[in-house]
Amino acid sequence: MQENASEEVVGIKNLEAEFDADLAKELAQAFLDDTSGILDKLRSALAICDQEALRSSAHMLKGCSRALQAHQCERASAQLEDNARDGNFDRAAESLPLVVVAYGEAEAFLRKYLES
Repeated sequence: MQENASEEVVGIKNLEAEFDADLAKELAQAFLDDTSGILDKLRSALAICDQEALRSSAHMLKGCSRALQAHQCERASAQLEDNARDGNFDRAAESLPLVVVAYGEAEAFLRKYLES
């Protein structure tokens, strides 16, 4: 993984500069803990067309992503949240794969970061 590409996934260097490496690692672990199972929640909510569950889960992921500067995941989650708020389940179904990819990239980066 190239460092520049990694920085696009999660702004970890910004977090280390703003706080310190220990706190950045705590934030990374909190993100992983707080979002554990989020993709299953999103898929389940979409499968049963539960508008509020879909919207609130996407909103939670958006906020967690914003805090960690995981901008791609934040943008994808915001789009999914908007689709859910509008009750547009067809668009939400199109948005969910983008969330899955962005979240997967952020999660993989953070796990590798925490191992270092």
